[in-house]
Amino acid sequence: MTDSTTYTCKHGLTPILRAGNYHSWKNNITNLLAIDDSLEIVLGTELATVGNATAQARDFRKRSLLAFGMIWPSTEPSIRTFLKRLGNRDLHTAWEALRERYDTAASQFARVATLARLPSAVMKPGMSVSDYISSLSDISQELEGTPDEVTERYLIMRIFATLPEQFANIVDSLKNRPIEEQTRNRTSSPQHHDWLQSQSGRNLQQCPVCQRQRWRRAPSNQRKRQTPSKALQ
Repeated sequence: MTDSTTYTCKHGLTPILRAGNYHSWKNNITNLLAIDDSLEIVLGTELATVGNATAQARDFRKRSLLAFGMIWPSTEPSIRTFLKRLGNRDLHTAWEALRERYDTAASQFARVATLARLPSAVMKPGMSVSDYISSLSDISQELEGTPDEVTERYLIMRIFATLPEQFANIVDSLKNRPIEEQTRNRTSSPQHHDWLQSQSGRNLQQCPVCQRQRWRRAPSNQRKRQTPSKALQ
């Protein structure tokens, strides 16, 4: 069962494979294949047994077909066309061909497609801050270790530039903080997401995550006598 964006089977679901989401697709589809006991076939570490009439051979063919029945419908039509051109249904050959073409670490084609997603990324209506920042972080992580790796500074500036207007006062406050406080870990923390979401359309308040971290960084002799409030613990 699939729709235009997701492939679903009895074991779970995965985003449909496109040019720019190979890593998220691979992580999900490998879990589904492992549950179906066919991952080793796809990876090429389990080979067909000699003789077509044995129970082991029949079991191998059955699991191979089931694996192909997961991989094929979990890709977009243009990728299915690419798989057809391979000329056979050897699962390991198909798996490696997909990796070579769409793995951003190995393919310039995939890196270009992934890079193109960053400038067009926007926070859609109804989308949470957490989901939006996570989507940008996922794009960045797909490019880590490649010649087109995105710097953390660029990613944070992209987040600042694309948050909706109701977050403008919060973004201004974050921009005025020291550079060392403007990190992906800080911006991506679930607590910070919750605070950003709660402050939308309100007067700016102090983020409890930032309060707590500044309190911890201060020398012990400069801290206020009282410990952080329960909200900061």
